[in-house]
Formats: sequence, structure tokens, C-alpha cells
Amino acid sequence: MADRGVPVTIGPTHSGASMGFGTISRQTNMPFLSPSASSPKLNSRDAETGFPLFSRNFPSDDFQGVALADLAQHYGWTTCATISQSADEYSEGLTTTFSSVADSRGIGISSQLSMGTGDSDEDIATKLTQAKNSGTRIDATDPAFVEGILGLEPYLNTDSDGWQQMKTNWLSLGATPGETYADLAVSPAYGEFDDENPWPGYNYDAVWIVAKALDALITAEGVAAVQDPDKMTASIRATTLPDGATGSIQFTSEGNMI
Repeated sequence: MADRGVPVTIGPTHSGASMGFGTISRQTNMPFLSPSASSPKLNSRDAETGFPLFSRNFPSDDFQGVALADLAQHYGWTTCATISQSADEYSEGLTTTFSSVADSRGIGISSQLSMGTGDSDEDIATKLTQAKNSGTRIDATDPAFVEGILGLEPYLNTDSDGWQQMKTNWLSLGATPGETYADLAVSPAYGEFDDENPWPGYNYDAVWIVAKALDALITAEGVAAVQDPDKMTASIRATTLPDGATGSIQFTSEGNMI
């Protein structure tokens, strides 16, 4: 893309892929805007090892983790168990932030469990039983794979009184009050999501942000200016989108969404 004169890239959408693309970005001086990469690790702007040309129109996990802790504190929960997906930057980053903030507020973490997409049913059953027996009836969970979702209800009895879960990511999409997570996992929403899927909105906004940034830079300095990676990055971060599909969007000078 750089050889063809492409001045900016939209994506990747995931944190892990964005971190990998960061190396290419540094080597090719390619600015990039992610619609949904949320890892706090992407905050680094170090010219040698960080992501100096990276911006995102999506909140960092720092905010999501704090929001989960706010929720636990609001309801007066004093202990929680966490269940995350291993080798996933989003899930692990979110869990780390939540656990740190919860601990600072006196909310105990009774167990911290990690599931992998390759886990067998027996592995999942063992881990969920550990959470069930850890002394809490609250879990903060990001099981971003169907095995974990299907495993939650039968082993944690999440359809019974007394259990509470705090969820993030796509797991909340399409859920209705009283609907079990097993029901959600096998419902049409799991395969389609349709109107409940918010991700196209972030992608839509990213396209508009880049379009406005290109237009502003070309208008101010001419077409050649878009080939300057620092100017292109600065133009993206200076762009505002007050009526975006996902709400009003503006950036800090570091390229994180305000």
C-alpha cells in the first residue's frame, strides 16, 4: 500500500492485529485508524517500539475496566471472579484493568480464570467450577467464544437467583432480559446480529473521519501533504465528528478518543 501511495489505513479492528500492524506502520510510515482496537498497550507512542502513527475512534480498555469496577461498586459487590480469554489482547487487557481498579476500591478478586478456544468441555467445566467455588456469586466475564458461553449456564447456574455477571464485548448484543447466555449463543442473533450489531457503526465513523481528515489536509496544504505521515496523523487527530453513528467523536493529541 505504501508503495502505491496509500496515505492512511483504516484498521485493523482487533487489538492484537493492530499491535502487529504497528510494526509495519513504523517501517513504512503508514498512519492507521482502528475502529475498535481497545488495548491499553496501543497507548504507547514510542517511535522505536510503540505506535506513533496509531489513532482509534473507540474507547481504551482502561475505560471499560473502570466502568466494570464502577458497576460492581454501585451494587455493593465486595468480591468478584474474572473469566477471560487467553492470548487475546482485548480480554486480557480488560481483565487486568478491572482487577487493578477493583482491588484499589476494596473489591476482592476471588479467582482469575483464563479460557482458550482450544479448551475441551472438561477444561471449561473445571475452570467454571473453580469460579463457582471461589466464594463469590459475581463474575466479570469476556468469553469471546461459543464454548465458554454455552458452558457458563449449566456449570454456574446463571439462570438461577443469586448469580450476577458483568459482560462486555459482543456477548451483550441481542440479549433480552431473562434470556440465558446459552439461549443467546444458539439464537439467530449469534450468527447474524443484524440491527443489534454496533461494529458497523464504528467502521462507518472511521471512514468519515479519514475522509474529513484528507479533505481538511488537502484543502489547507494540497494533495502532496497527505503523503507526509505526521501531517496525515495530525489531521486525523484534529478531526471531529459531532454526529457520528456511534456518537460525538473527537481525539486527544495522542490519537485516543475523548
